[in-house]
Amino acid sequence: MPADNIINRELVIQHLGHWPSFHDAEIVSLRFTRGVPGYWPVIYLKIDVIGIGLVELEFQEVRDYKLDGFNHQNVIFDISFNEENELINCEIDTSYGLGGSITAQSVAVRRFSPHL
Repeated sequence: MPADNIINRELVIQHLGHWPSFHDAEIVSLRFTRGVPGYWPVIYLKIDVIGIGLVELEFQEVRDYKLDGFNHQNVIFDISFNEENELINCEIDTSYGLGGSITAQSVAVRRFSPHL
């Protein structure tokens, strides 16, 4: 599914002309924080789209997650975003390393840093 439901996706699209597939991109950072001021936690994923740039995704009000396999290299085979019952479900299919799913109230591009 296109990333129509991702807040600030234009930060990535304005540099690339499209939303990337993330195939063969690598998750280089995974961070959990408490939800402030809310109850639900926040998850941050930093993804290195090889040769293009770093995309940091912010998952707000995380309701559920199943993540496994984070290690020295976390290559994405496919990543998809689907809306279900007013929540966004992100499925991370792995080629190697971190894979799983995150269900959150919202997903936003927090930052895009092009490789220079």
